[in-house]
Amino acid sequence: AVIGFGMAGVWHAGVLSANGDAELVAICDALPENLPDARDQFDVPTYEDTAELLASESLDSVHVCTPPDTHVDIAEPFLRESIPVLIEKPLATNTDDVRKLIRIAEETGTTASVIHNKLFTPPVQRALSVVENGGIGQVTGATMLFGEHRDLSKTERGDWVFDLPGGEIGEG
Repeated sequence: AVIGFGMAGVWHAGVLSANGDAELVAICDALPENLPDARDQFDVPTYEDTAELLASESLDSVHVCTPPDTHVDIAEPFLRESIPVLIEKPLATNTDDVRKLIRIAEETGTTASVIHNKLFTPPVQRALSVVENGGIGQVTGATMLFGEHRDLSKTERGDWVFDLPGGEIGEG
C-alpha cells in the first residue's frame, strides 16, 4: 500500500503498479480530496485513516510518502504488526525519532528503510563498482551533489519542506 497520495505517493503508486513483481493493493491519504484521483488512476481501495487500512488489508509492505514529521507515527503501527515500511526521505525530522524507529524495527525484527532514489543511478553504480573492485582506497566519506536550475523559494512538495533543516535544497 502507499500512504500519502501527493507528488511522491503518486510516483510510488505508479512504480508499484508497473512492477510485475509487486501489487498495489491500497492507497491511503488523510486528505479525502486526493482519494478520487487515486481510485481513478489505480483502481484500488482507498482509505483516509491508516488504522482502517491496517485493519482492512493484508499487506506485505507499505510505502510512507507523507510529510517528514508524520513518518514515524505512521510507520510505527505497521512495524508493530511486522509489516515492512519504506519511508520517503528524510526519515524523520530529528534524531530521537530516528532512534525510536530503529528501536521498533529491531524489537519487531521488521525492515524499516528510507528511500535512496539516487543509489541505483548509473553514476552511483559505477562509483560503487570502482570501490568494490579496489579501484580506490578505503572510503571514509562521500558527498554527492545533483544540480538543476530551480527557484528554491518555491516548491512543488508542499510548504512543509521549508520547516526542514536546509529547506527545499535539503529535501530535494
